[in-house]
Amino acid sequence: MLSSSGSLCSWPRLLCISIRCSRIAAHFLKAHSMPFNSFIAATLVLTSLSFLPINAHAQATMDHSAMGHSAAPAPAKAAVTAMTEAEVKKVDRKAETITLQHGLIKNLEMPAMTMVFKVKTPALLAKVKVGDKVKFNAEMPDGVLMVTALELSR
Repeated sequence: MLSSSGSLCSWPRLLCISIRCSRIAAHFLKAHSMPFNSFIAATLVLTSLSFLPINAHAQATMDHSAMGHSAAPAPAKAAVTAMTEAEVKKVDRKAETITLQHGLIKNLEMPAMTMVFKVKTPALLAKVKVGDKVKFNAEMPDGVLMVTALELSR
């Protein structure tokens, strides 16, 4: 994220990340009897790896038109997202949520678990009841997990 000054992140955040990485490296130094120069190297590696998502965000949001060349073409979206199998544990029509015990959600890289999802439209809840075996698609628009498609398994 860009800070108010236009830089990729604030110095306090960078310091916090460096301290966390140092603590991780210190733990391994103590546990594995590492020499001090290995401790410094491990700290530097962990700190630099923590900045990768920031750099990716900067490149994805950069205005390429001001650089005299066109922006890279947008990556093509996957044609069809594989549906995830689940069992309905609870349906709350008033809150427009559904609790699902689901398998791996590949497009979100989410492991199997039981959790509550918002639904894209309340009409999706009309099709199901507790105990039904279903297949669903989930997305995370604006950071909110949401079921976008839901159908009974055959």
